[in-house]
Amino acid sequence: ELLSEGPLYVSMLLWADFYDPVSWTESGIYVHKRGSLIGKHAAAAVGWGTDANSRDYWLLLNSFGSSWQQEGYFKVMRGETSLAISKYGAWGVDWSKADVDESKPTIAEVEVSFSPELDTLTPTAAAAELQAVWLQVSALTDEPARLLVRAEGLESTVVGQAKDTDFVSDHVLRLDLLKIGLLGERAKLQIWAADESENTATWGPFSLEVFGKEDFARSQARRLAEGTAPP
Repeated sequence: ELLSEGPLYVSMLLWADFYDPVSWTESGIYVHKRGSLIGKHAAAAVGWGTDANSRDYWLLLNSFGSSWQQEGYFKVMRGETSLAISKYGAWGVDWSKADVDESKPTIAEVEVSFSPELDTLTPTAAAAELQAVWLQVSALTDEPARLLVRAEGLESTVVGQAKDTDFVSDHVLRLDLLKIGLLGERAKLQIWAADESENTATWGPFSLEVFGKEDFARSQARRLAEGTAPP
């Protein structure tokens, strides 16, 4: 399979003497001799062979760079060893479309907040009218993508959405819940991301409670009166 399908990602136990030159044979094979277990490691299996002393080995490619061992490659004994490679799974890479981006963007660090907005021209905070109730959604993607945020009332079924116009990695989108009439009920929120190769990913859906118009107005009026409302 290594010849026909390409490298396999393998896992192994890592021992303290992995970094000790004494634990490496003259042919470049690592043989655990002493030291405690310090964790697990992963590498790409790219080949196999047998050295001059009839020791069967796997040829692995590490991620330490070309200055480590044999230009980044190293060997470990095949069979049952203290590295326990055969006890862990191996994962292949699909090289059939190596020049095509088919990976979905990852959506992370999603934050949701409400920001009511009052008519600041009103003489007193108590009489101020609610102008907007912004639902702000911020998120990050691991590659440039366009984000779409969709909110739907679970009772009213009214729907509002906002989307990016450009491919970016840092996203901030806002919906005016007052304008679309989504207040005083629970709402379903879902996020989609599409990269430049049109691979799509989703986050959610999840539900959240949206307060009524009067609740948002009283809350923001009180904050204005106390001088704690955002500008």
